[in-house]
Amino acid sequence: MPPSCAYRLLKDGTLSALFERNAQARIPVLLVGAGDGADLFIREMARGQEAPYRVVGIVDDRDSRTGRQIRGVRVMGGLDDLAAVVERLTGHGIRPQRLVLTRARMDGATVRRVFEQGDALGVPVSRMPRVGALDILAQHVMGCACSEPFDALALYEEIRTSGPYRALAWEDFEQVVDFVSTGGYALRAYDRFRRIVKGQDGLWRARNADTILWRPWSRATPSSSPARSGGWWG
Repeated sequence: MPPSCAYRLLKDGTLSALFERNAQARIPVLLVGAGDGADLFIREMARGQEAPYRVVGIVDDRDSRTGRQIRGVRVMGGLDDLAAVVERLTGHGIRPQRLVLTRARMDGATVRRVFEQGDALGVPVSRMPRVGALDILAQHVMGCACSEPFDALALYEEIRTSGPYRALAWEDFEQVVDFVSTGGYALRAYDRFRRIVKGQDGLWRARNADTILWRPWSRATPSSSPARSGGWWG
């Protein structure tokens, strides 16, 4: 690869997509929405070679996020830039084969706009799946904190006794706990959105009674996994 081409890819934040594990066998996707959903999706797709998709970029409906990165993947533009972003990625040899809506709640006008642009570009549009392996794990961590304080290492060892999580790395578990605590990429800077906190005793617990009452989590358990539910788009 010529140095000038490599520089452009690195500048665009797409160079990593060419060197992901098993990259050529995975479907390139462009995410729509630069929030917590994108954070979770990218993290899930980076967990192992069996992941069916690779994220080659992100566009967002808020232009202020352009140029930022989520786990090494660059926000390449706004919705107005969607066609240009697809063309740019195509020029780099990683044309997205699917647009993925990463926010569970997106207004109808925006969704229609994305579908219309996808049709014009010949790129299908899909919603992100509701639950992935790490999403279920995040729900379980939150549920444990709302029940009683927990020790992170003890909970990690307990979770690894469940089949789908036997290979769970400590670093991935720490990131899930951090996500549950801070609210992820979009809310990390706002202390009022913290849901669980670590006490001086080293135990994690729900921040307050309101957090427990508000908790909109399902009764998911670590024994669930995408493989058991039919996969990401099963």
